[in-house]
Amino acid sequence: MRLNTAALALAAGITTAVVYALCSLLVTVAPGSAAAAFSYVFHLDVSGLVRPLTWGSLATGLVCVSLAVALVVALLGVLYNRFAAGTLGTPTPSRVGAQQG
Repeated sequence: MRLNTAALALAAGITTAVVYALCSLLVTVAPGSAAAAFSYVFHLDVSGLVRPLTWGSLATGLVCVSLAVALVVALLGVLYNRFAAGTLGTPTPSRVGAQQG
């Protein structure tokens, strides 16, 4: 099965943008609670890092993070397609059988 790399990257980028926007909303509505939750998740004290969220920082972060995730997932899709096709030198069942025969 061949993955549609562009569709996969677009879906990942859009999903990331939605999650990023929801996370930003949480940080805006309840900054103290969000900092406490992040502290538990990352095992770090981030309470001193709380700062107000601006429209500019929201837009910049949303675009940069979503684009980065889309690019990484696109690379993942390309590599998956190459591995699945057996063009990166990985042993596939057909190659293993040919080598033994």
